[in-house]
Order: sequence, then structure tokens, then C-alpha cells
Amino acid sequence: MMKKGAKLVFVLMAGLLTSISAFAQSLQASVNKTQVAQNEVINLRVVADTELGSDAINFNVLKNDFFLGQPRYGRSSNNINGHKSVRTEWSISIAPMKNGIVTIPSFTADGMQTEPIQLRVTKEQSEPNLDDLFHFDMSVDNHTLYPQQSATLRMQLMIKVDPRRLDNPQIIPPSIDGMKLEATGEMKQGQRVIDGLEVTIVEQAFRITAEQPGTYTLHGPKLTGSYVYGDSLTGSTKVMPINTTAQQMPITVKPIPNDIKGNWLPASALEITQSWQDDQGNSLSANVVNTVKQGSSITRTIRIKARGTQEEYLPRINIDYPSSLRIYPEQPQFNTGRDGVVTMTVKQVIIPTEVGEVSLPSYSVNWWDSNLDQAKQASIGELKLVVEKSDSGLISLADNVQPPEPAPQASTTVSQAGVNSLWQTLTFVFGSLWIISSTIAVILWKKRGTTNEERTENASSQPSFQQLADTIRQGDCAKIERAVNDYIHAHYCDHSSEAVLAVKEELSVMNQARFGTNQHPWKADNLLSKIKQLAKTKKSRPSHQLEKL
Repeated sequence: MMKKGAKLVFVLMAGLLTSISAFAQSLQASVNKTQVAQNEVINLRVVADTELGSDAINFNVLKNDFFLGQPRYGRSSNNINGHKSVRTEWSISIAPMKNGIVTIPSFTADGMQTEPIQLRVTKEQSEPNLDDLFHFDMSVDNHTLYPQQSATLRMQLMIKVDPRRLDNPQIIPPSIDGMKLEATGEMKQGQRVIDGLEVTIVEQAFRITAEQPGTYTLHGPKLTGSYVYGDSLTGSTKVMPINTTAQQMPITVKPIPNDIKGNWLPASALEITQSWQDDQGNSLSANVVNTVKQGSSITRTIRIKARGTQEEYLPRINIDYPSSLRIYPEQPQFNTGRDGVVTMTVKQVIIPTEVGEVSLPSYSVNWWDSNLDQAKQASIGELKLVVEKSDSGLISLADNVQPPEPAPQASTTVSQAGVNSLWQTLTFVFGSLWIISSTIAVILWKKRGTTNEERTENASSQPSFQQLADTIRQGDCAKIERAVNDYIHAHYCDHSSEAVLAVKEELSVMNQARFGTNQHPWKADNLLSKIKQLAKTKKSRPSHQLEKL
């Protein structure tokens, strides 16, 4: 019983897959001209996107109305990324034998069927109407704009003849005076079948940006060049100049409303979204209070999507965060889709440095809805955090070192008596010099002793280099930057020296490696080496000892 059931399921699945495969296949017929003269030769093509035999199409149904040539049969296959596609094609030359509306009937093969094609056949072949052979379609998604607002213009050219018969064809792009117009993307060209006729389609999109209020006229594109026309009945060839008529379209630009406050941002649609992630890649929710560790990183990603504007008009996000947070913003990334929607993505790495509760602020964008002619605001909410103390802790160094107090100066009084005036004068001069030099020597000696003692006492209260090295090897960028800056501030007075600048430069390299746009591994050995070099620089300073008297 189970075997019968499995067999039934297998048969049903096979039938379903077969029906789906058959549904996906198609059969299509096309001609190179639909307006022809009696006995004029045209080409009929039948294409299937599956493998069929050469006798799958029977062209004998055309014998009553057409002269038939010899059918040509071809088959091709492609294999792209493991997906195989097969194409079968027939091509035959036919010529209608009577005037009026002549129909090419449907062809059937392997359950597929083509659409019938109607030909308009005239007794004599006349010169074709070029406006019927070359036709532009132009559309604008918004005919009423505001200053700094954009609209998308789409241009489509249909060529209903063999493009190889065109001589020096050139497309003159659309234009509009008083507004900015620029192409978006490359011009595209392809083949399509429209009402049984195989035509060449040329497409391109443009962006129109308003600058000043007023009424403007959009001039559509034009095609110039020549068409080489051959008369199959007489065998003559003519060169016909091509100069299509440019379509014109009015565009209105309204003035900026008087009651607008702040930045002016018109758009037909705008939305702003955000997402939060911790340093482990886990999402954070704005609906609850999230708990994070001191010194850990949080990534805030903000996206603004707008239609009807350009990237240079979108606001640059500037959020005022609490001082207990360190912010590392990345450069905005822009992307413009084929539908004209501009997307700006901004990432901010946020590091809490203090324990406690903190709120990451909300943000809003004021914009003008050009469809409803009213001011709107798009906003994103805040994120509440509880910052817990880091397991490894942060190094806290003394903010400054108190300078030693100067030693008290000694005073000495010398008196001389009982000598004559000359000896008295000489004795007084030499005695004064001896007293002054002795006093200076005593002051400097005492000052050196006091300074050495205070430096020894202050140095003993500071953490060792090994403690700083342990913090650097832990790899926490926020702790490393704080510890190194405090270490330099406490031990070195000359913050502009080359050794100190080299250490600070390595801190910048560390932050760029961790929080920059192009993140890459960072080695702590480089920073430790420069700090060691800083210590050697300090020890190599000459000690100003008192010269012997």
C-alpha cells in the first residue's frame, strides 16, 4: 500500500513538473515589415525557447496566400552557471500574392502556439512614412516641481526597420532652458516584438532638477541621419533624410512656501529607518532597556530613502550625543536606483565610557511633501542603555603632578671693621661675592634634593609600564586610548615632541582600523614599540648638574 502511494505521489509530482516546464516555454513569430507591397519579399522568423525538431513547424499553411522560399532551421544552447537554455529558430522568405489585409496564421508546436500577424498589402510599393518607422515616446513622472526637487524623464525610441539601413544616425538628447538636466545611466538598445513586428528599442533616463520658480518647456529628443530605402519591385535604392519632430512638454516650478522653517527639502516621498547592533552582531531593540558593558561598541545604522530629490540635498546627520559616549561616524554612502529613489546610509560606532543609564538620542528630518503640498517630519526613536562596569576595568591615572615647592632662601649678614678704607672696600667686595656664590650653591643643592625626592614619590604612585602594556594587549580601543593619553599627560610635559606625536598617530591608526570604513586588523606591538621609544627619549635627556665651583 505504501509503495502504491509513493508511486502515485511520484506520478503527480512528475506531471506537475512537466506542466510547469511546458508553461515556462514559449513560441514566438515575427516579421521585419507589416506594411508591404504585393509580391514584396519579407522575412518570417519563428523562435522557440526549447529544443524542437526541424519538422515541428509546418509552413505549408502559407501556400494559399504567399510565395514561399526554403525554410532555414537552426538550434543553439547556452550553459551559464549550471543553467542550460536551448533555442530553436526557423527563418523563411515569404511574399504576399494579393492585396488588402493578409494574415499569417498561428503556428503550433509541442503544445505551444504563436500569435497571428496581420499584414497590410498594397498593389504598388510607395515611399514609407518615416514618422511611422521612427517614433519617440517621452514620459515625466512629475510635471509640477519645487526648487531643488527632481523628476525622472524616460525616453524610448522605436526603430521599425533594419538598423543596418541607417546612415550616420544620431540622437539629439532632450533639453530644457532654466532647469538642470542630466543623463542617469547608459543608453540601452535591444530587440522586441510588438504586434508581430520585430523592432529595435533605444532607451535612456534623465533627471530634471528645478532651480527657480516659473513655467518651462521641455523639448524632447530627435533622431537625425538617413534611411537607405530599397524598392524590391523596381530594384532602385533611395536615401531618405531622417529628421523627427521633437515633442514638447510643459513643466511648472512652484515657489517655496513662505512659512517654511529650517532646511528646505522637497520630495515626493521620504522615509527614515534605523537599526542597532552590539559588538557581537546582535540586534538591539528600541522598545526595551538594553544592557551593555563599559567600553563595548554599538553600531547605529541610519537610512534615508527619498524620491524626487538628489543626494546633495539630503541632510547630513548630526546628532548631539551625551559626553559619556565616544562617537566614530563613517562617511555617508549613497545609492540611486533605477526608479529614481535616492538612499543615504550612515553608520555610527558608539562606545559608552561611563557606568550608568544613558539614552542615545532620537533624530528627525523635516521635509516638504510635493504631492500633498504640506510639511512633514520623518523621525527615528532613541535607544535606552544601562552601562555596566567592564570586567577588566579602566586604568585611572593622576591628572597632573604637582611641581616641587622652591626651597627657602638663606640670608647672611657680614660686617667688617677695624681696617682702613681701601682694605675695607676690597674685603667687602670679595666677601660679598663669596657670600652670593655660596648662597646660590646651597639653594640649588637643596632644590635638587627636594625635586628628586618628589619625583621619586610621584613616580612610585604611578602605574608601571607593564600595567599599561597589559591594557594595550587586551585590545579594547576605548580603554587603550584613555590609558595612553593619561600616561602621556602624567609623565611628559612636552606633548609636541616627535616621540609623543608618534604615539598619538598610532592611536589614530588603531581607531581607523577598528571603526573606519575599511576595517582591517591592528597590531598592538606597533603602539608598544612607540611607547618604549618614548621612555628611552625621556631617559636620554641630559641632567643639568651643578658645575664645580
